[in-house]
Amino acid sequence: ACQTSSVQKTNATVASSTSASASVSASASASNSSSTNSEQLCITEEGMRLMPDLSATPGKLCTANDLDFDGTKYVAKVPMCRGNVTDKMKLTVAKSYNIKESDVSKFTFDHYVPLTLGGANDVSNIWPAPKEVSSAKKVYVDDVAAQLRDGKISQEDAVRLVKAWKPSDCK
Repeated sequence: ACQTSSVQKTNATVASSTSASASVSASASASNSSSTNSEQLCITEEGMRLMPDLSATPGKLCTANDLDFDGTKYVAKVPMCRGNVTDKMKLTVAKSYNIKESDVSKFTFDHYVPLTLGGANDVSNIWPAPKEVSSAKKVYVDDVAAQLRDGKISQEDAVRLVKAWKPSDCK
């Protein structure tokens, strides 16, 4: 079974802190140095992937050239894209993860680099997340996005932190 109620201790310092920028930088460095291909191997006993396959979903940032570009936001003027994961996109992503069309509804098609951090609405940034993983990650992403919005961290650090996040089942 997948238990995703807690966030790795390495990333926990992102939550409220008067020296949030320093905390996030330290967390980002620690997370980045410990980040390996093991993210691709985080699979439940039932064979469900808890992290994106980085060869299928490397992540992508929004740019002003994207069809879904919706302007810039935050202090850092981060390019933002509208989210519109179509059924065609879901099927394309599902196929790259060897998921049968009949099983697509079991997943949330999640943006690896979240839209709130300037992620693109593109198949290279979408992965089939188990619904409980997507819910657990959202709480963390919201905290990181608030720090980006408030100018406490850079987009680069925000993306690094979110990419380093793992469900509690992934050690």
